[in-house]
Amino acid sequence: MKWIFGLLLLALVAAGALFGVGYYVLPAKTEASRSVEIERPPSILYPLLANLRTFNEISPWFDRDPKAAYHYSGPSEGPGQIATWESSVNTVGVGSQKIASVVENERVDMDLNLNGTRAAGVWTLAPGRTEGGAKVTWTVTINCGDDPRNVPCRYLALVTRPSVERDIDAALARLDKVAEGLPALEIASLKPELVTVRQQDFAYLDADTTNDAAAIDQAVSDSLVVVYGFLRKNNLAPAGAPLAMTMRTNNDRVSLRVGLPYAGPTPVTQIEAKTGKAPSGRALKVIATGSRESLKPVYA
Repeated sequence: MKWIFGLLLLALVAAGALFGVGYYVLPAKTEASRSVEIERPPSILYPLLANLRTFNEISPWFDRDPKAAYHYSGPSEGPGQIATWESSVNTVGVGSQKIASVVENERVDMDLNLNGTRAAGVWTLAPGRTEGGAKVTWTVTINCGDDPRNVPCRYLALVTRPSVERDIDAALARLDKVAEGLPALEIASLKPELVTVRQQDFAYLDADTTNDAAAIDQAVSDSLVVVYGFLRKNNLAPAGAPLAMTMRTNNDRVSLRVGLPYAGPTPVTQIEAKTGKAPSGRALKVIATGSRESLKPVYA
């Protein structure tokens, strides 16, 4: 019996030591933070971070289970937007993210729940070392609090910190890769918004002209006259604003596709104009007013 008592005493001493180290030595907050320099301005990167519907493009967890079920609620972007997910892969599991607050082009604060572990995730954007670049930092903090019952949380945070740091590194690397396909242009004044454009029937005319403002304006105007006439002839109603798309450029010439979304049956005879589908899917929406010269940053 003495040896049983001795084992119990030893277990109690060990448990007490573990509790003492956990409560008095280990921090109540465990923070993991990583940074990367990206050759794009903060205003280009911010829309990717402030909208959870685009987060999977940089998420360190998405590739582990692309078939995970994602659900979104709240606003279309910004504070209050929530993303939840469910996966049979243990390293993805069940979790959620909520955008708690933002400072446009500077900071995005998120509340995280990763398989039951709650944390705060903060993205910060600052001017980079090179002109036109950004220093992006992602900091994940697990706050276990001062309650003695949360000592196991402190040990869990300590053990999982290396894997959290690897996840942060992976996310920053993915963000850097995505940024390579974005323009190296400061667009803070343009207020870009990520939107999903629905597919629409589209009547259009292709035009080829010289690449100067006056010629382009004339080509767009002349093409729209023809397309409007085509719609009237076929008793079709415009279903949206005119679209003018640059299809390609070649030295001093530009090829345009100019047209209108429409509602109604597709005409069988298409002589004056052609029909097809307008561009659809995810897009970066910018509203700008001014001369063609002042709109150059929009198309850069």
